[in-house]
Amino acid sequence: MRRLFRECIAGRTLRAIARGLDADGVPTPNGAAYWKVTSIRRILTLPRYWGEAFAYGDERIPLPPGVIPALVTPEEAAAAVDRLQRNRRESPRNSRDPQAYLLRGGFVRCGHCGNVVRTHWIHDRRWPNATARPRYDIQRTPQHHTDCPNTAIAAPALDRDIWAAVVAFIGDDTVLEAKLAEYAERDPAGDELARLEAQLASITARHKRLAARLELVDEASLDEAVGRLNALGQERRALEERRDHLVAQHAGWQERQAHLREVRAMIAAIRETLRDPHGLSYDERRDVLAMLDAQVLLFPTDAAERWELYLSLDPEAPPALVATASSWTVYTTTRCSPSARASTW
Repeated sequence: MRRLFRECIAGRTLRAIARGLDADGVPTPNGAAYWKVTSIRRILTLPRYWGEAFAYGDERIPLPPGVIPALVTPEEAAAAVDRLQRNRRESPRNSRDPQAYLLRGGFVRCGHCGNVVRTHWIHDRRWPNATARPRYDIQRTPQHHTDCPNTAIAAPALDRDIWAAVVAFIGDDTVLEAKLAEYAERDPAGDELARLEAQLASITARHKRLAARLELVDEASLDEAVGRLNALGQERRALEERRDHLVAQHAGWQERQAHLREVRAMIAAIRETLRDPHGLSYDERRDVLAMLDAQVLLFPTDAAERWELYLSLDPEAPPALVATASSWTVYTTTRCSPSARASTW
C-alpha cells in the first residue's frame, strides 16, 4: 500500500501504477488477476490507510486515533489526493484539443477566488461554418466562481503573452545568478552548527567524566552529583534537538541551491530554442512552466490588470509577481534592461 502512495505522489498515473504492480507480480487485495485503476484510486482515498477509523450506525462516528494503524502519514495522503486531482485536470482526455491551451490544467486561475479557470471552445452562432475558437473562461455558477465577475480571454493570445513574458524573464543569467548568490550567502545554519557541535562534544565529555566518578562520590554528595548529571543530560538533549533542527535547515538550503543549479543548467540547455515558438514542443514548454511554478491570475477586462504572472526559482518560496498585462505592454515597447527585470524580484 505504501508503494501506491509513494508512486502516486511521485507523479505516476494510476494506469502506470497498475501496470507496474502487475509486472512485478504484486497480488491484488481481492485476489483478482490484475490491478484495476478504480481499486488503486479507492485505496488512495480511503481514510483508513492514514489511520482514520469510523463506526457506522445511523451516522458515521469517528473513532479515537490509534484504533487502526496508519500505513502513511496524513501529509502523504493529502499529497496523493492533490496529485490525483492534478492528474485529472491535466489529462488530455479532458480537453477536446489539449495543445490549444498551453496554460490548461491549473496554470491559469481566477484572480478573485483562485479557482482553476476552465477551457472552452466558443462558436459564433452567426456563422455556423466558422471555426471554433479556444478561450479561457470564468463563468459564475452555484458551485464555482460564485462571487466572481464573468470574463473570458482568447487562449492563443494569453498563451502567447505569458510565454513571451516567461522567455524574457529567464532569457538571461542575471536573475538566476543573483538568486544563487543570495542563497550562497544565506546558509541558515551558518557558524551556529559548528558552535553547537563543539558545545555538544564538551558536555558529552563532562557527562562521561562525571558518570565515571559517580562510584567514588560519598553518600552525602550523591544527590548533588546525580542532579548535576541529570542537568548535563538535559542540556545535551536540548543542544541535540537544536543541532538536528539546524542540520535539517542546512540540508534544505543545500537542496534549494541544487534546484537552482538544475534550473540554470536546464535553461542554458534550451536557451537557443526558448525564443523560437516552434523550438520547444508543447510538452517541453509546459515542463518549463511547471519547473518555475508558473501561476497566472486572470481578471475581468475592466480591472486594473488583465492578468498577472507569478514565477518562482526557489521551491521553498511562494511565486513572485514578475509581469502584468500593463507592465508587459510597457516592457515589449520599451525593452527594459535585464537589471530592471531582476530588481522586480
